[in-house]
Amino acid sequence: MKIKLLDTLRQILSDRYTMILAIALLLLLASFCTYVGFNVHPSEIQIYTRYSAFGVTHFYHDRWYYLLSFIGFGVIVAIAHILLLGKILIQKGRVFALAFGWVTIALTLIAWIMTAAVFLQVAFRS
Repeated sequence: MKIKLLDTLRQILSDRYTMILAIALLLLLASFCTYVGFNVHPSEIQIYTRYSAFGVTHFYHDRWYYLLSFIGFGVIVAIAHILLLGKILIQKGRVFALAFGWVTIALTLIAWIMTAAVFLQVAFRS
């Protein structure tokens, strides 16, 4: 397992464009996690975390630390997608790996927009 992981990372580092894409992805996800970390504010107020049209109350409350799961999302995406990028590079080739990297960057930007909307409009609504 360790040897396969090192081979995957070695393949990523051997291709310059893939390496730059992986580093850009890491920096983007690190800045996403930093953004979430600085925008989560501990408080005693319960925040809105879920909406459902089927219940009596449409907005459901939870504690503030629920928002820390967004950081977990960023970390999981960073690790899993860089490893998948290397695996796709080995098995399918450079073109598919680069397409996957760009789709991951688009996914991260969409997640950032959604997270900003949650922070600005939903989570800390009073």
